[in-house]
Amino acid sequence: VFASSDLADRRGRELDTRSYLYEAALEYGGSGGLVHAAIGRVGLWDLPTVGSVDGGRLGLRLGPLEVGGFGGLDAALDGSDRGRTSWGGYLRFETPPGEVWSWDLSTAYERTSTDGGGKLDRELIAADTRLRWHPWLTAYGRVELDLYGNTQNLLGRSDIELTDVYGSLTLRPLDPWTIGLSFDRRLPFFGEQTLRELAPEARTALPDEVLSTARLDTRVDLPRAWWVGAAVDLRRGGENGDRNTWTLEGGCYAISDEPAIGFDLALEAWQGDLWRGEAGRFGLSYSPLAVLDLSLRYELTLDRFEPTGLDVTRHDVQADVFWRMGRRMSLNLTGGWETGDDVDRQYVSLDWVYRF
Repeated sequence: VFASSDLADRRGRELDTRSYLYEAALEYGGSGGLVHAAIGRVGLWDLPTVGSVDGGRLGLRLGPLEVGGFGGLDAALDGSDRGRTSWGGYLRFETPPGEVWSWDLSTAYERTSTDGGGKLDRELIAADTRLRWHPWLTAYGRVELDLYGNTQNLLGRSDIELTDVYGSLTLRPLDPWTIGLSFDRRLPFFGEQTLRELAPEARTALPDEVLSTARLDTRVDLPRAWWVGAAVDLRRGGENGDRNTWTLEGGCYAISDEPAIGFDLALEAWQGDLWRGEAGRFGLSYSPLAVLDLSLRYELTLDRFEPTGLDVTRHDVQADVFWRMGRRMSLNLTGGWETGDDVDRQYVSLDWVYRF
């Protein structure tokens, strides 16, 4: 369950912009067994590109292979549906977890339409794969192929287009040292409207920018549960132009053992075509019991819009409670308040899981 509310705008007018997102599903065989089934608001997060549907899922496992399908109303971010239906099929392959290496591969076909299936909104095939060579290497890759060309053909591209390519590599050359590399290249997305219906003169205003991002990060575990890390993010293209971001962070997993207390601290700075700024984040974790984890996080952001010199300040406070209620049940409650020159909202989320 997720809920958020913007209280009022800067002119003092009361706004009713509350939004809700919930997921409630009954699932069978999610962690093993011959049949994998779910009904309700089903989160299909283990499948590439597929989100949630108000409907069902059914899969059949044959050793390391799972074949199945899904279908239902497309779940909207405000907790309602937009009258769109999504259905498709998937194929998953996963090797039994081993001590040294493991490999899994997933591919999914999804078709989304409105007006009772009369108007096609989206048709795509996506695949992702992950290879682990414990503990030295983890590689992940994802590709997405748009079969319909709903947005891409308006930009002078073919109807069938490779819309997203993502890859990451995590290396552990030495036991306390971790290095991460990632790359993402995606074509622009212009919202829910079927862009084939736009007038020709409106299409010329669409940006023809491919968004590409790359990230290099490193982390070193120090004695007595301390750690330090650094990262560089490079972004090219997209709606907000080029941007470079630098991050320094560190902390301690456990300052004391009983009760377990830890903290983390991060400093971030960015410079881009439109924005530059800094941010600081501090987090504190506390485990008074073996089954109870508490955490508190505060983040301060100072942003400047370069073309006009406008300064924007934001504060974000978030608290989290995780309670392991026996071997089968867990409860996670998160709440926060984000306020500043351009935002004022509260949010809360509740996750309750029972494993039969």
